[in-house]
Amino acid sequence: MDPSALFSALDNPVPTSSWTVSKDQPLAMVLMAKADLETVKTFYEFYPEALTKELFINVLKCGAKPGVVGFLATMRPDLVGDKAFVFAVNQGPGPNRPTDKEIVTMANINPEILLMPTGQDYVMSNCLCSVLTWKYSLELTQSLFKLIAGKTKEIVFPVDVFDDIDASPWVVVDENSRTKRAAFDKEALGGMEPLLDSNNLQNMRNACGKWELDAFLEFVRKVLCNQSICKLLLNFPEPSLDQEGQPNFFHSDSFKQALSKCKIEKLQIYVDQNDPLALGFLQCCLIQMPCLKDLSVIVDSDIAASKATPVLGHFMCSNSQLETLLIRATSDTTGKGLDPILSALENDQTLNCFYYRQGGFQPDRFKRYQDILAVVLQNSNDTLNHAKFSDGCTDEDFLGNLRSPLHPSQHLLPFYISLNRLGRKEASDPETTIAEFVDLLVEVKEDTIFFDADETHKDPATTEDISNILYGLLRENPANWSKQTSSSEPNTKSGSKRKHSALS
Repeated sequence: MDPSALFSALDNPVPTSSWTVSKDQPLAMVLMAKADLETVKTFYEFYPEALTKELFINVLKCGAKPGVVGFLATMRPDLVGDKAFVFAVNQGPGPNRPTDKEIVTMANINPEILLMPTGQDYVMSNCLCSVLTWKYSLELTQSLFKLIAGKTKEIVFPVDVFDDIDASPWVVVDENSRTKRAAFDKEALGGMEPLLDSNNLQNMRNACGKWELDAFLEFVRKVLCNQSICKLLLNFPEPSLDQEGQPNFFHSDSFKQALSKCKIEKLQIYVDQNDPLALGFLQCCLIQMPCLKDLSVIVDSDIAASKATPVLGHFMCSNSQLETLLIRATSDTTGKGLDPILSALENDQTLNCFYYRQGGFQPDRFKRYQDILAVVLQNSNDTLNHAKFSDGCTDEDFLGNLRSPLHPSQHLLPFYISLNRLGRKEASDPETTIAEFVDLLVEVKEDTIFFDADETHKDPATTEDISNILYGLLRENPANWSKQTSSSEPNTKSGSKRKHSALS
């Protein structure tokens, strides 16, 4: 822009819907007039203090000539904060928008802004999601994902911004210059590859999102293949007609190969009653995940629970390493939704923690489950040492009848939970030495006896509590601790526990 044209623009500034300036703000007027880079440089040299955060954001809102945004960001890196970057990426590619190079320049100045929320009301969405929502170039998206891949161990991604982005306070609507995806597709997945291939990422939370089905299945395969991801929260896309038959995908050779390499130890999965993908994943994949130790399953209805819990029960019978299981259900109208899980616990020897959260206050059904679990522990299970039943809001109403004294004839469940925690399995093992057994008894103290898994409702143990636990350990295998220390004969567990049907 030549000087005469420039000053003409200053005399007759072009108003915008969100930006007006006065003649005593020459740098602002030059930027508002969308002057070329050299002119902006000249005015900045004379008025560097005039470049404020508000002015920088207005430039991002209203556009600038190529190179201007990158220059301003380089001169004042302190201005490249979350709000400025969100404005930059949420406009989408188009005339007068920041170029790919300028967006990368801003991201390099402050890489953490890529993971910042896109607005107060959209805290589940971040800038990376916005980049994928708009049809930016593959080179740009890969550059940004590569930039963040080595800098974060945890990410909530991708989330659903397709419907919300137009209402976001961060977006200036200009339909003529915006191209938006209908859903995350294979091109978007290609942009994510640097992150999915990163050996630094440990926790992936796929909170929600609209996906093309083929792209989503490939996304899941890539996540399972990643050798560094050990925690995964997995949401499946909203059920659609093209999902019918797709669970067979989990039987494919490529998916089986991914599962064999999977390092995920902690998995949380949401199951919708009409979602064949989620149920297919449960049926086909859990049993093939070699490192899985902690599983949370959230079901949204009785129908989903009736389909999911038998699968989980079968999985527990076939899996020798699951240590923690959480099931959260919105309702349980039959009162028997947990039966397959409780039945599987009869022969389980690895699960340490079991949590059940259910919507609605149904103490009678919780009592039935607690009674069944107590019989299971009494008869056979000596490894479960934490158990909690709650409505997801408060545990108080369900723990009131589970407090001290821990007398086995009155409170079977807390008694056996505490007994398991304090060494019941070792006490019954004929290979346990007398010295090791004495060490178990010594550990039975006031602060080690409690029922609630998170210890928040622990009451001080009484002398009777301690006596009951000590007696319970002693009676597990009297032949072991009462034998002569000089005896060389192998011991056997005295007597066998009479089995009862926990579900009768």
